[in-house]
Amino acid sequence: MKNLLLTFFLMVCLFLSCISTPVGIVSSGPYTENFVAAWNCADTLYCSFEEKSVDWQRCYSKHMYFCNQAENDTELLQVLLGIMAELRDQQIQIIANSQMFQAYEKTFFVNIALPLIPAYVAPYGGLTWEENYFGYSSPSGGLSYIQIRRMDEGFPEEEFFQVIDSVFSGSEYLILDLRANSGQNGSGSEKAVAGCFSNMNWTGWYIRERNGEGLSSPEPYILEPNDSVFFNGQVLLLAGEFCSESTELFVSAMQALPEVAILGEHTRGCVGVVQETLLPNQWVLVFPYRVYYSSEMQAMEYYGVKPDILITSSYEDFSQGIDPVLEAAFDIAGVNK
Repeated sequence: MKNLLLTFFLMVCLFLSCISTPVGIVSSGPYTENFVAAWNCADTLYCSFEEKSVDWQRCYSKHMYFCNQAENDTELLQVLLGIMAELRDQQIQIIANSQMFQAYEKTFFVNIALPLIPAYVAPYGGLTWEENYFGYSSPSGGLSYIQIRRMDEGFPEEEFFQVIDSVFSGSEYLILDLRANSGQNGSGSEKAVAGCFSNMNWTGWYIRERNGEGLSSPEPYILEPNDSVFFNGQVLLLAGEFCSESTELFVSAMQALPEVAILGEHTRGCVGVVQETLLPNQWVLVFPYRVYYSSEMQAMEYYGVKPDILITSSYEDFSQGIDPVLEAAFDIAGVNK
C-alpha cells in the first residue's frame, strides 16, 4: 500500500513539473492557447521583472480571467495588450491582421523648441548645416555649438570628423545638442561620433539577457577612440525625453567620459533588442530579450539615462521664447549673451 501511494505521489509531482503555465489557474476559454503562448514568451525572455517589481504570476491570474471571457479576436487583442502593458515596456508590440498595436505608451515632453534655436545662435553667426543631419556654429563668433538631429544611415561621418578636427579644435567648451534626435534607425554612427571625444577604449554601456539560470552577468560594451580625431575640451551634452533607442546608448557612452556633462532631463527609456514570436493564431508578438544598463549600471529601459545636471523646461518657457537648457549651457560655457 505504501509503495502504491509513493508511486502515485511521484506521478503527480512529475505531471505538475511538466505544466508550462502557473499551477492552479484554470484555462477554459477558446483563446487561452494564444494567451499562454504570449505569457510564456515573456516568462522566458523578459529581463526586467525584478527591476520593475512585476509579479508575472499574479499578472497571469489577473488577465487569464478576462481571457476566459473573451468571445472574439478584438477582445483577445485587448487582453493581450493588457497583460503586456503590465511590463511598462515601450518596445512590446502585437501585429494582428497586418496592423501593429503598442502595448504600452509612455507620455513624454520634448524639451526643445526648434523655432527658438535660430534666435539663440544668430548673434554668433548662425548654423551651417550638413543636410538635415547636423548643424554647427563658428567658434570665431563666440559660440561652439553642434546640433545633431539624426545619426541614421547616411550620416556624414567624415564631414563631422572634419568639423570637430578643424572647426572646434581650439574650443574650450563644446555644446552638443541631442534633444531633437529620436535615435530611431540608428546606423552605428553613434559609436563613431562618440569616439571623437575619447583617446582610449572605454565602457559605453552594459548588456544582460535572460538565460536558463536567470539574468546573465553584465557584459560591457567597449567603444574605441577615433584614430585621427580627438576633441580634448569639455563637452556639455544636452538631452531629454525625445532621445530614445540608439541616442540613449550614445548619451550613456558620453556620460562615461570624464570631460562630458549631461544637461537637461532623462532620456526616454526605450532601448533594447527585440525578436518576433509567432502566436498560435498567426499574430506576431514583438518582444525585447535584452536589457541595457548605462555606464553607471543604471537600467536604461523605462528609466532612461539620467542627466548630471537636471534642467527642466516647460511649454510656458517656450511660449516666452526661453530655452532653459540651452541658457544653462551658455552660462556654464561662459558664452556672452
